[in-house]
Amino acid sequence: IYSEDNYFVKQWKRLSEMQKTLVTIISVNLAVFLAFNLRNPNLLTYAHKYFVHRPFSGKSYTLLTSCFAHESFSHFLLNMIALYSFGSYCYSYLG
Repeated sequence: IYSEDNYFVKQWKRLSEMQKTLVTIISVNLAVFLAFNLRNPNLLTYAHKYFVHRPFSGKSYTLLTSCFAHESFSHFLLNMIALYSFGSYCYSYLG
């Protein structure tokens, strides 16, 4: 459980605020990617309901949440590399 001696806790504390923000966003992306790809019918239904944008559905929030959906592992991987690369510049610029 949570302990100051835990390896992951130590690593998390070493990260800068920018890195913590990017790691959190990447983790959310990973969770959504897994929801789409684990082939669990309940997760898949949920993922399609909240993370696929259909312009005339009346669910405007899916315009944002669809940014977390990825078609394939290579799509996911390249987007996360780009997010980490460019995200650091954006974070530095925007704060």
